Amino acid sequence: PSMSQLQKQAYRAADYVLLPTMMDVDSYSGVGTVLSEVRAASEEYKQAIQILGSIPTRFDNRTIQDQKGLEYIQTLYGDIVMTPLRSLVAWKESRTSGESIFTYSGGNGAMHDAMNFVNEIEGRLRNGQ
Repeated sequence: PSMSQLQKQAYRAADYVLLPTMMDVDSYSGVGTVLSEVRAASEEYKQAIQILGSIPTRFDNRTIQDQKGLEYIQTLYGDIVMTPLRSLVAWKESRTSGESIFTYSGGNGAMHDAMNFVNEIEGRLRNGQ
């Protein structure tokens, strides 16, 4: 498949791209496609579009599929793979309650994951990654 006009325009407006990635074959095989699209858009528009990272989402370390999937994308894509956001009930409950994960009282684990994510993004931006 080729890039849609909307994707092209999104890449044209972007300085950075962040790729949320679930740990299933379709999602992590799509990372390579998006990386190629970003490179192509970067060349076409003569601008530096940086891959900020690929963030594994809904990660469940209890499943072999997620463990193997994370290993696989870390092997393929190395440093662009960020610390996973775990699949926790608090994500859904905070959304249902209309609260952010940072204010939701039942979200200690998810809040910790979210803070790690924010810190990782800030670190990558500071280091020019």
